[in-house]
Amino acid sequence: MSIKKRLQTFFSKEYAGINVLTILALFFLLSYIIFSILFTINSATDVRTFPANGTFQLYNPLQRLDAGQSVGHDFPFFHGIGVPWLHFPLFKLLGGNLFAAEFAKFAVSITLFFVSSFIFFWAYFRDKRKTIIATALFTTLALYFIPLITPGNSLLGLRSTLPILVAAALVWNTSRSVTILSRRISYTDIAAIILLAIAFLCGTEQGLAALVAFVVTKGIMLIKQKKKVSGILLHLGYIIGAVVALILLLTTLLTAGHPIDALRYALIDIPSDQGWYFGSPPNLFFEWERLAPAIFHRKLIALYVFLALIAAGLVWAHRIKKLPTHIAYAFFFMLAYGVITFTVSALGYFSPNSHLLPLYRMSGLILTALAVQLIFSGYIKRVLHNLSRNKGVVAFIARHISRFTVGLLAGFLIVQTNIYIVSSSEFWIKDILVKASQAPAKDDYFVLNKKWKKRVDEFQPYISKGATVWSTYTSVYDSYLSDTLNPSQGGEDYIIHALGEKRRQSYVSDFIKSNSDYAITMRPLFFSYEEWLMSTTWDFYDHLLTHYDIVAKNDSHFLWKLKDKATISNITYPTVTAQRDGKSFKLPANTSDKARLYEIHIRYQASAINPLLNKIPRYLVNLNNASAMELPVSVPSYSHEATFPVTIRGGEQNVTITTEVGGVLPGSFTIEELTYKEVPITENNMQLPLDNLLKKKRNTWRQT
Repeated sequence: MSIKKRLQTFFSKEYAGINVLTILALFFLLSYIIFSILFTINSATDVRTFPANGTFQLYNPLQRLDAGQSVGHDFPFFHGIGVPWLHFPLFKLLGGNLFAAEFAKFAVSITLFFVSSFIFFWAYFRDKRKTIIATALFTTLALYFIPLITPGNSLLGLRSTLPILVAAALVWNTSRSVTILSRRISYTDIAAIILLAIAFLCGTEQGLAALVAFVVTKGIMLIKQKKKVSGILLHLGYIIGAVVALILLLTTLLTAGHPIDALRYALIDIPSDQGWYFGSPPNLFFEWERLAPAIFHRKLIALYVFLALIAAGLVWAHRIKKLPTHIAYAFFFMLAYGVITFTVSALGYFSPNSHLLPLYRMSGLILTALAVQLIFSGYIKRVLHNLSRNKGVVAFIARHISRFTVGLLAGFLIVQTNIYIVSSSEFWIKDILVKASQAPAKDDYFVLNKKWKKRVDEFQPYISKGATVWSTYTSVYDSYLSDTLNPSQGGEDYIIHALGEKRRQSYVSDFIKSNSDYAITMRPLFFSYEEWLMSTTWDFYDHLLTHYDIVAKNDSHFLWKLKDKATISNITYPTVTAQRDGKSFKLPANTSDKARLYEIHIRYQASAINPLLNKIPRYLVNLNNASAMELPVSVPSYSHEATFPVTIRGGEQNVTITTEVGGVLPGSFTIEELTYKEVPITENNMQLPLDNLLKKKRNTWRQT
């Protein structure tokens, strides 16, 4: 075909709209990809990550992999053992330092977003132009409503990617099958089984939610096919068994032959602490009084609009018989997965804005697919053609609405393209490229931003190379200043990753035995979770406060130095049993002008209305009239003793302790005995428990 004829076909009435949109969509995607590359390089050469979570929760495991350690055995990874392995090749290729970790973090998440979106739309349309247009439109939707393109603090975008590929397999729905162990199994089921197993490894809770959603979807499909109950159960059993077997195989490979440790951490240790630990103040937990404000929160309006439009689109597609059964099941799986993810997550800590993001993502994919299908469907063209034969306003609208819609989308894509062209031009491209070319061979300090460099500079005079450092949140202080990994035997680089009673006790024991030269903790002034950590891991902080001295501080951290044995206080205060006063226990009055720190020990009974539901309520110890304390103390139902600190400022004479049961289920929480004793710490170290008082604005956790 000649160029002239190709151009005539390209701009013909039948193809002009879709062809123009395809070109504009490609330009938008190209502009955003260029922006993403520059943004990734800029982020990796000017690291400004949050001290907790963020880059370091990925960088630390990558360093351990690089040192030959085994994920899941030598060290845990909270979000799934496959995540560090996904980033490791690029991390290793780019020098194995902080620059490499930050670059890999952004590059992998952004790439997986585009790849998974493109695959889903290709499976849906089997048409290049519609796939490109849909991918571009969904990307713009995600930029404004679904912040899952970039990794964020917890790599949620990456962790919710594999369920999209499961949905793509359902949408593709090949009729081909193969015989395995005398049983016919479709290629669709084989693909889903493989993807579900990988989903578990790359995001434990996301993978489990996807597996449940897939089993429910498959069960409904088999029921609709009028299969026998025994046949349905057998089929679902095969699927679950295959997924479990593949998870075990892949876990064995990724952990170098130690699958049990990794699976125990993912399926026992983390769930055991999901409620009382992560789902306690300062995090919010689900209570009935939070339901209405959460449902009507302004940030959820977009989700409701998505779901309403999806419902309308499904009704339209069903009425014109343009919704194949396998597509309907795929959509059901996607929405079920999103709902299950939110429901299960909400039983831990309650954060609808983040927990609903997978449902947002699935809804956005469905909505985009239906919208593009509607715009370019032959049915719509026929309806508009018939209406255009009439007279009046209806005919006028029918004749021009297609052009108007295409023009509107074209204008939108042009505006978005311009935004990212302008945004890309704002980078100092030459400077960041030069710095990026040097970064793989440089130390971590080279790529830190000014704030982080200032933090490191303030601690550097105290820490010599090779000094042992124990950080509750291992970061660049460790990798750059001491060039060591956290000394914990369990490989926990974050104190919050020492989950489960046994692992937490081992973490504290390792810290005490290590006699690390230095310790680094977060400041309560900067990090609202520090008080929570003191309550949940008091034995660690008790040893820290009595065997270390604060020698430096910056805006975010305290630096502690191990005391000489001769300077460790040998003062021992007596243990006193507090007297019950009705429903409360009263602590001693502080008539001095200086704050005092007390260690509180309680024996208690905590349970729900049914023992199987014990983990759902929150069992809270309220610290009343203690102005240095912002949070109640949460205790687990599986234990019957707890120890935590209370700071009583000078002049405070009516500090009491009461109990409360929170959550969606009723429960019982009774303190049987409460004892207290004063902790002998220096006035210098009292900076830690009193740091809360330096906050300009102090809100209680219920008001946040």
